[in-house]
Amino acid sequence: MKKKEDKRKEIDFLAPDLGRVQELSCHGYEKLRVGSRISRLRQSGAQRGRPILGVVKNNLGGEASEGTPAAQVS
Repeated sequence: MKKKEDKRKEIDFLAPDLGRVQELSCHGYEKLRVGSRISRLRQSGAQRGRPILGVVKNNLGGEASEGTPAAQVS
């Protein structure tokens, strides 16, 4: 389990990018290996970095997106 300060660092890292996002896609990972899902996303043209491709817990992503256009998704 992540410590509170680690969660805050992740939220602070994500928030600026979510504020600039022009396109956002969210996917469920239930019973699916993350590596498999990321491989599929990369095959469709997604990239890591800018644009961002990553895995974020729902509650951290929701908090990081507050006050941004991405908040509509959460």
